[in-house]
Amino acid sequence: MRPIIGITMGDPAGIGPEITIRALSVKRIYEKTRPVVIGDLCVLEKALTVLKKTASEISGAENYNLKFHRITSVDEALFVYGTIDVLDIGLVDIDQLKIGEVS
Repeated sequence: MRPIIGITMGDPAGIGPEITIRALSVKRIYEKTRPVVIGDLCVLEKALTVLKKTASEISGAENYNLKFHRITSVDEALFVYGTIDVLDIGLVDIDQLKIGEVS
C-alpha cells in the first residue's frame, strides 16, 4: 500500500505553495504515495492561478489542470491524480497576504 504523506505548503507569502502544486502536478507522485497538503486552501488557490497564468505565457510549460479537495480528516482524502487533497487550516486572511513578505 502506498504511504500517506503529509506535505506542508510552507510560508504563505513565499514560493512554497507554488512548489507544492508543481510537485503534485506530477502523476508519478500519486503512483508512489498518497499525498495530503496541510495549509490554507485560499493560498493554494491563489498560487494555482499564478501558475496557470505563467504557464499560459511559456511555450511548452506544464498544464495545471488541477483542482482542490478540502478535507477535515485524512479519511476524506481522495488520493487521485489531478485533485489535490488539502487539510485546510484556515489561518491566512488572503486579503492581507503580501506575496514576497515574510509572514
